[in-house]
Amino acid sequence: MKETSRREVTIAGVAAGVAVTVIGALIGVIPEIDSPVKAIAVVVPAVLVLVVSAVIILKEVRRLVVRRDFGEEFTAYKFDQETGILVKGKIPNVSLRVETVHDTLDHLIAAVPDEQKEVVLRKAGYDVGANWAAEFRTTLWQSGLRKGEFTRQLLRWSEYDATAGMGRLIVALEPDMRNGTVMLLNSFLSKSSASFPLNYWFAGYIAGTMDELFGVRHEVRLIDPGIEAAPLVGFRVKASDE
Repeated sequence: MKETSRREVTIAGVAAGVAVTVIGALIGVIPEIDSPVKAIAVVVPAVLVLVVSAVIILKEVRRLVVRRDFGEEFTAYKFDQETGILVKGKIPNVSLRVETVHDTLDHLIAAVPDEQKEVVLRKAGYDVGANWAAEFRTTLWQSGLRKGEFTRQLLRWSEYDATAGMGRLIVALEPDMRNGTVMLLNSFLSKSSASFPLNYWFAGYIAGTMDELFGVRHEVRLIDPGIEAAPLVGFRVKASDE
């Protein structure tokens, strides 16, 4: 059994154990109750505990079921030809040729002063990442994840982007989840050469996504920036101490 699944089973088991204990205690105590006041004092707290236990059990069982089935739903495309709307999971998307996106961004950044190119790319990527992550966080309950399950959130993020053709993110963080490396396989921004290292956009995107998910600021450095086509791009990630 996976570690995360074991956690749900343990929590549900504890809640079930509490419920059984309370029910057993009620069976033993009820015959001794000889007044309405005692009945209220005993039954009401017991019922509250049973209700809370039942809610916890249902939530944990739901997480187990949803985690098993949610992956395909999370990355599935649905479109309406009449309205021109495309959604992936529950998030609005748009499907464009890689060359279209690459050339558009390359032409736009070519018009930006040299000293501002990196800043502009990072800012654009950051805003996109923060916006995406905020929308992603609203799906946590539906996907069976808890807010603090950062490793699983990072895996969901990687799956989502990979099935969109953006490239495959491989996030390797240290145990404290504050420092690490992100490798990007087949970045859609370095499939061909460009006038400037467009993967600075991804540096901003990674920072924006992780800032939103983790709730702290991250510095993301693009390793060996270049303008030629590259099948693999690396980034160093460091959480801010502020």
